[in-house]
Amino acid sequence: MASINIIATFVLSAVVCVQSCSPMYKDCGKLVVQINIRVFFSCGAVDRKRSRTASKCLQGSVKGKVISVSYNGTCIDKKVMLKQKTYAGITIEFQSNEVTPTLKTVVHGVVAGVSIPFPVGNPDACKDSNVTCPLQSGKTYTYSSVIYVSPSYPQITVVVKWELQDKDGKDEVCIALPAEITK
Repeated sequence: MASINIIATFVLSAVVCVQSCSPMYKDCGKLVVQINIRVFFSCGAVDRKRSRTASKCLQGSVKGKVISVSYNGTCIDKKVMLKQKTYAGITIEFQSNEVTPTLKTVVHGVVAGVSIPFPVGNPDACKDSNVTCPLQSGKTYTYSSVIYVSPSYPQITVVVKWELQDKDGKDEVCIALPAEITK
């Protein structure tokens, strides 16, 4: 009976927590499209930092094409809300345009033109992110990952750049999401 109550509580929590909205995102400055946001409040481990310069990301999704993006957090006025002390997750569906043996995740925020790294729990995008490498040309993939929004992050508006890169640092996927870090 206890397991039925736990399952019922989980299902009810999922139903109550699901919301959707359509914030804007850019393919790192190329194309502006709408995405749907769903709130599931999932958790994951985050313990490593990865960063790189914003100028490389301005190329956009060089080796792949973004099909859809979903974010498991709240959004207000077309902006994703990153609540301190929580985990924020993203799912990116994309099509690869060429064979890519490896893929790494790089996430950073851009504030007043300055790139600030966001720690990523699993920088190897070919491991535990629903992506199997090597990527094949013309095949569609669904990547999923989370970041921890640290209480040490200031409460500010930021552009989150989420990149999936090959071994040479070229972007398979690069998206920019307007966001706000909140308490």
